[in-house]
Amino acid sequence: MIRFIAALITICSISTVFCGNSFALSEEKFFSYKRFFLNQDIAGSFPDDGKVQKDLNKFAAAFMRGLSEGSANHPEKARKSFLQARRIWPEYFCTDFVIALTYEDENKYSIAAKYYKSYLNKLKAFYSGKYRMFGSLIVSFTAGKIDSYESSYALIKTHLGRFGIDIGKVKAPFTIPEFLMPFIGIFFLIVIYVINRSWLAPTIRNRRLIKNPPEGFWVCPKCITINPILSTECTHCGKKRK
Repeated sequence: MIRFIAALITICSISTVFCGNSFALSEEKFFSYKRFFLNQDIAGSFPDDGKVQKDLNKFAAAFMRGLSEGSANHPEKARKSFLQARRIWPEYFCTDFVIALTYEDENKYSIAAKYYKSYLNKLKAFYSGKYRMFGSLIVSFTAGKIDSYESSYALIKTHLGRFGIDIGKVKAPFTIPEFLMPFIGIFFLIVIYVINRSWLAPTIRNRRLIKNPPEGFWVCPKCITINPILSTECTHCGKKRK
């Protein structure tokens, strides 16, 4: 019995040592572009006969291009590709992680932390069943096992803690899905049109009228009333002529 207990203690001690090394190694592999390759049997294989299929193919192309550029130590180019992929399919949380890696490559840890937080938020939503429409598609696209939320949070918290960043206090960046961009563009065009029609154009027109009134008249700068040249005050508001 004593020998069994001693052997068990020895095994546990050895396991602890190996687990510690494994954790350090897994952390190194965790923060790497190399583990995020898409499933090539799915990505880019959709026929371009619909908008969704085209968008998924565009997403896959942008994501894989970003991985290639990131692995070649071109973080700015990689981030541009990843951001394009993120706009197309914001629910795919792995994109947020690799965007964070591009900022880390430039030592911009505070910005990287925001995308790590976004990754964790979306990963948690995925495991909570909030991505019912995209869940199976995310699984199909992802080559390998999807990270668990708990281990990811622990690794990211420890990693960012080395730079004095508390992941619990970090806010994720705001995301605008690509399909909303045309509607936002139309909204801003309407706002600009309304501002121009109701304020800008009348203001310019009134200023021109004040400076260039009809012959024999003057224009009140307060109420834009056209008054006879002989009157000393506005017939509408009573403002005296200068």
